[in-house]
Order: sequence, then C-alpha cells, then structure tokens
Amino acid sequence: MNLNAIVNEVLTELFKGYIEHGGTPIFDVTEIIKKHGENPHEIGKYLVDSGVVKNQQFRPTGFGASISMRGIESIKPDYLEDNLNTIISTLGETGTPSIMEILEFEPKDYQLAFDMAKYLEGKGLIEAHFRHNDVLIKLSLTGREYYENNNAYFFS
Repeated sequence: MNLNAIVNEVLTELFKGYIEHGGTPIFDVTEIIKKHGENPHEIGKYLVDSGVVKNQQFRPTGFGASISMRGIESIKPDYLEDNLNTIISTLGETGTPSIMEILEFEPKDYQLAFDMAKYLEGKGLIEAHFRHNDVLIKLSLTGREYYENNNAYFFS
C-alpha cells in the first residue's frame, strides 16, 4: 500500500470539490480508496487522525469528508500563501475590510472566506468579524508587521 498516494489522491479530489462548490460539501471518497484495495474506514480514520479532513462521515459502505485547512496546506500550500498575501497586501494598501471583496468571491463562496479568515486568525495576522454573507477583517499588530516586512518597497 502506498499511503501517500492514496492520501494525495483523496485530498486532491476533496480540494477540487472544495473550490468548485464554495467549501461546503462533503464528498464520498470511498471509490478512490477502494480502487487502491484499501478499507475506506481505516483510511478515513487515518485522514481524520492526521487532521487533513473535517466533517467526516463513516457510512456503512464507505467514507466521506471535507478537506480541512491542514489538508489544503499539505497539497496546495500555494493556494493559502497566495490568498494570504493578497489579503494582507490589500488590507495594508487600501484597508478594504471584506475578504469576499478582496478575493472576489461570490456569495456561494462564503465558506471559503470563512475558512480563510479562521486560518489567518489562527496565524495571528487578522481579527475577523463574521457576518451573514461576509467576513470583515482588519490587520492585527502581527499582521501589520507581516505586511510591512513583506511590502517594504511601499515604505521607501
């Protein structure tokens, strides 16, 4: 068994669904796991224990879940890094407080904005206020320092 290959394939499929469907659905990954000849419940438990999935559903015939930010970090770190840099630089330059506006998300993508705000809050870079259809943010002191260190050319 090549566990890394199974995990990467599952996470890639979950990430694709996460982006296409605004971060909300749970996807069944039973077939991906079974085609590798493995037990969906055992691989599902491994994914949960590793923290790379959330909203797990162990069904009698399989396993479904959503990708977590840790899962995204493991297979698509550029997605997080690009969004982090866009948000921090836009906040620093223009003060635009809406993640939805900064990342040009549609209302269906609210969960993507919510997850990104929680990720950035966890890093101590922003303070977030969650609204019904938007996430309003401002730079924390750490976020301001990050902005100034990574955008020094704006201050010279």
